[in-house]
Amino acid sequence: MDLTLIQKELDSTLQRLDTQRQINERLKSVRNNLADLYQRQKKLDKSVRKEKREYESLENRSLNSLFTKVLGNHEEKLEKERQEYLDAVLKFNEAVEEIELLEYEEGILKSKHATTADTEKELKNLLAAKEKSLLASAHPLREELIGHLKRAEGLERYRNELHKTLAIGQELKTHLERILHNLRKARDWGQQSAGSRMARHQKYGYIDRAHSLLYSAKRHMQLYEQQIAYVFEAERISFAVEFPDFNSFSDVFFQNLISDWIFVNKVQATISQITAVASSVRGYNSRLEKELKQVHKEAADVVAARQATLLKEV
Repeated sequence: MDLTLIQKELDSTLQRLDTQRQINERLKSVRNNLADLYQRQKKLDKSVRKEKREYESLENRSLNSLFTKVLGNHEEKLEKERQEYLDAVLKFNEAVEEIELLEYEEGILKSKHATTADTEKELKNLLAAKEKSLLASAHPLREELIGHLKRAEGLERYRNELHKTLAIGQELKTHLERILHNLRKARDWGQQSAGSRMARHQKYGYIDRAHSLLYSAKRHMQLYEQQIAYVFEAERISFAVEFPDFNSFSDVFFQNLISDWIFVNKVQATISQITAVASSVRGYNSRLEKELKQVHKEAADVVAARQATLLKEV
């Protein structure tokens, strides 16, 4: 389709969409106002009936009865009640008139009300058609669009890598927490009764479970280290990454647990090192989550900039 024709249809669609949105917003506002007025009308109706009862009650009292029960002049009291009653009636009538006007406007707006979904879809298709035509042309906006598209593609790749790294990091954190749980249990049993058969059975059972978890954790450590180095090497990240060398942890694990006579101290030493790794992982996971939020914001900005370019006159 010719760019000029697309632009003409685009302008018409944008105007129609803007009108629909204004009508819908006004209709929403009118309905909210009506809801408030209906509530106010109920309260005013109660007030009118109350003031009427008080006025009629005072009007029907005898003068002698009034002097024995009420201080003040009967005529002044009666006039005051009459004024309060009239004031309540006026306020009620004012609310009724306002409701009638808004209900009339609501009826007109309802007849013009339409969902914007179809118009928004039409706009989206026209923008896609305009983008396609611009990219196939030598129009000055072509390079601007290409810049937006390249930026969007780069952000999408980066976002995928961040999600991948964070998923590995969350899995690694879970493994490390389970290892620490078992090591702490082993340490506690070692402290309770190092010489008993039950204590030895329990503590080495926990050690075996921690040991089996270590192999999977080590694989995640290596993957995580690679991903961290990859996603945070860009110059736009201001901090330098110095991730621990995870390859040495299996050696440390074995060395710390060979000598049973210093069992508790060795387990505690291992716990300290695994805890340090877990803390580092939590720190990097937090950085990854913040980075993802920033990428989402930048991606939204690119989408807005791309649409702004497409809405320019050609």
